[in-house]
Formats: sequence, structure tokens, C-alpha cells
Amino acid sequence: MLEELRDLEERGQMSMFDLAGDGPMLLVDINYKEKQAIIPFPTARLSELLGSVDIEIPPERVYLGGNSVLQIRLLHNGTKEAAALAQLFQKHHSLDLVNRVSKAITGPDSRVSKQIKKHLKEGRYNKIEEILNEANHCIKAKNREPER
Repeated sequence: MLEELRDLEERGQMSMFDLAGDGPMLLVDINYKEKQAIIPFPTARLSELLGSVDIEIPPERVYLGGNSVLQIRLLHNGTKEAAALAQLFQKHHSLDLVNRVSKAITGPDSRVSKQIKKHLKEGRYNKIEEILNEANHCIKAKNREPER
């Protein structure tokens, strides 16, 4: 996958990668001290993947955009919902937040995932935190439903 993404980047098509719909909606391209990592979201190994490029600070303190030494680009798979999601993320958002939102969208409850993706396509969200709030609300409502 990394070679495929590098090939797309060289051709200037990085934001339009396609992984047959089953791949990640979001990726982060990190360049730090001449090392590079491309991280698909969501991931259970965020700290480990950051460590692979010698970033030892916790993911909640690594922000999109980066700084003069660390460059971080948010990429998406070209779908309408992924583009809307990527547009909601700002430079002050941490990679930990990107991961949590990605987990909420692609989580095990397909009803929650479908609803959030639908609302992303419709442009209903103004802030990234609204997505987490909706996912939490849907999960709590589901947990209150009586078992059949």
C-alpha cells in the first residue's frame, strides 16, 4: 500500500487514492527528520507508528499541519464523506482526535457509521466534535434498546 500511495503522490493524485472502498477514509502523511510514515485511520497502533519516525510525544500532542521540523498532511480517499470529514479537521486537531473520529465512523455499529456518513455527505456538521457527539449519542441510544 505504501508504494501505491507514493506512486500516486509522485503523479500529484495523492488526495484521490482509491482502495476499492474498503480501505481507510483518511490517511496522514508524516515527514520528520528525513523519515516518512503514512498512517491509515483508524488504527490501534498510532503511538507505535509515530515511533517509527522517531516521534516520541503522545498522539494527543501531535497536531495536523505540524511545525517547522514536522510536516503532517491529512489525505482522504476522494469520497464525498471523506472530503467533508477532511475539511472539518483543522491544524489544531490532534492525531488522537483524527483516530477517535475515524473509529466512530468505521466502528462496529453499521447503523452509526451509515448515519454519520450520510450526514457528512449532506454537509450537516460544522465542527468535528459534532461527529463524536452524534456517535456517542447513537451508541448510548442503542445500549438503552431492549434486547429481543
